[in-house]
Amino acid sequence: MLLFDKDGSLLKRMDKSHRQIISDKGWLSHDPKEIYQNVIEIVTRLVEESGIAREKVAGIGISNQRETFLAWDKKTGEPIGNAVVWQCSRATDICERVEKMGEAENIRKRTGMNLSPYFPASKIAWILENAKGAKEKVAAGRICHGTVDSWLVYKLTQGRYYKTDYSNASRTQLFNIFELKWDEEICGLFGIDPKNLAEG
Repeated sequence: MLLFDKDGSLLKRMDKSHRQIISDKGWLSHDPKEIYQNVIEIVTRLVEESGIAREKVAGIGISNQRETFLAWDKKTGEPIGNAVVWQCSRATDICERVEKMGEAENIRKRTGMNLSPYFPASKIAWILENAKGAKEKVAAGRICHGTVDSWLVYKLTQGRYYKTDYSNASRTQLFNIFELKWDEEICGLFGIDPKNLAEG
């Protein structure tokens, strides 16, 4: 966490690491609740230890691993399993399935990225197909799935806002970089309803 003054000078920095959860298959995950709790703790400590009055904070920004993805219940805010971390390749089979449809080049042309399990498109598909309760949440219209920035915005606003920005959206492999919106056709290839993605 970094605190800058109005001239861009660094006033204070504070860090806290979180657990790397590695399964017996080598899959890498993070605990969404731990990420959120760490953010609250570090922001609180940073403000208190810097001595700055809270009303003097003009704005905040979120810098995050843009390819790490998670899902949660739209009404309760409870995560649906852990976040799938950017370097986790558990969704390789899903990418292979989409490639066999002959859509890899179409995806590259619209998103600017080669089809890969590195990006969140296949990670979301994996969560929707495998995480306990995900299919039921989709059917009930109660699912959000997004990058870590959209999760933090949702949590920090008590569920009032579910948003992202173009830079995070563009790394999902679901965002049409020419039309600047979620690409419905590409979302469909991965079994994703774009209405369940964050507002850009």
